[in-house]
Amino acid sequence: MNCHCKIALLLFVGLSVTACNPRPSPVTRVTPATLPPRWTETPSPTEPSPTDTPSATLTPSLEPAGPMIAYFGARAGHSHIFIADLLDGTFTQITTGPADHGTIAWFPDGDRLLYSEYDGSHESMRIVDRAGRNATTLVSGGDQSFVQPSLSPDGSRVAFFSTRDGHWALFLMTSDGKSQHPITGNTVFESVVSWAPDGSAIAFTPWHNTESPPFIGVALRGTDYIELTSNEEGNSDPKWSANGEVIAFRCGVQGVPQVCSIRPDGSDLRQLTRGPGGNLDAVWSPDSQRIAFVSWRDSADPINCQDGDCNYEIYVMDADGSHQSNLTVNSSEDWFPSWSPDGSSIAFVSLRDEPAHPSACGSACNSEIYVMDADGQDVRRITQDPEPSWNPTWRPSAP
Repeated sequence: MNCHCKIALLLFVGLSVTACNPRPSPVTRVTPATLPPRWTETPSPTEPSPTDTPSATLTPSLEPAGPMIAYFGARAGHSHIFIADLLDGTFTQITTGPADHGTIAWFPDGDRLLYSEYDGSHESMRIVDRAGRNATTLVSGGDQSFVQPSLSPDGSRVAFFSTRDGHWALFLMTSDGKSQHPITGNTVFESVVSWAPDGSAIAFTPWHNTESPPFIGVALRGTDYIELTSNEEGNSDPKWSANGEVIAFRCGVQGVPQVCSIRPDGSDLRQLTRGPGGNLDAVWSPDSQRIAFVSWRDSADPINCQDGDCNYEIYVMDADGSHQSNLTVNSSEDWFPSWSPDGSSIAFVSLRDEPAHPSACGSACNSEIYVMDADGQDVRRITQDPEPSWNPTWRPSAP
């Protein structure tokens, strides 16, 4: 899919594609000052009340379930959330109505989802069960921009970005909508949250001002956070490994996105990928041993490709950047890798069944969800939708 089309599709999941004009080079390492104590919750004296009171229990009870994938599907010009049951092949539309939905996050129990909603005038965060029932609103407002909600690993807290105080800040609340308070001060904009596996810290991407590039920060307590990276071209999209030892992120290298990694204390900064061609959207395997990512290195012209001529492929590599291999090996575009909870499979998005070339179909390119084994074998098409589907997110394994 061309860059413009992909940006449009990924608007609600916080992943924009950097222009396809790569020139790789080393990145700069910055070690932060002495780390403050780990982050702890300090609620503000007053807390806004949620619009609705969330339900404490799910009724009626849900049947046991096996492998499921939640994803976005376009319907009548809006993005909606669907769930595909991989055992029986059924599909459930979770959200409806004239609104756009984003940020799919499963609760650890695998029975509920957190998502954001925008109806053209109001933004909100909501919870719904996997049958599409018992929808409740945690927080809602007019122009307060409740974006990128992210659940803590145990599902007890939600981090999100908002302008409710007149400027962008990272907020925290309990998953019932209470104890809402900022945990960072004023910045121009912040996006993409990744929790430490033990829930003690949050990695995110802030900007200090419109002239400075974004960097990787880690919030530790109160409104304190440390800057892990410094790079004139900016860094973004942090992803914490499941073992808590490393943060992978997108690093700008001479106009091209690459995959880098760093330890949470700011040590051992590594550039894991190099050109020609860009690399981005790093996703850790559940065992923290491998990273799936998207690369356009196999394009006919990986340095100058654009407008639908970049051949996006799903790659995998070891955590140290070694043994990089192409899993999809397809002339069409493949992106959005998502590991299954047991690490045996990877879901992804592809245009391989779109008859038109990406440069021709543009925003009408019909992307579909696929699943393959973790070694790239046994590719199965999951969706058969007349409109685009994207952002597959696996249901967690039953506790």
